[in-house]
Amino acid sequence: MRVLAIVGAVAVIGGFVMNGFAQGWVDRGCERGQAFALVLTHGRADSFQGCRETSDGPEFTDSWPY
Repeated sequence: MRVLAIVGAVAVIGGFVMNGFAQGWVDRGCERGQAFALVLTHGRADSFQGCRETSDGPEFTDSWPY
């Protein structure tokens, strides 16, 4: 039981961290689902990374703000 509680606590904390990092991408013009994918591939958004609007929706750019 104790191990399950620890695993659950780690999952909850990890979820909060992931949401915090994803929010940084959302603040830079990315969609929420796209933001989670960018956290997995790029980590936290650097000051020069974000998303720009295209006809197909937001697209990752490493020259933000454009």
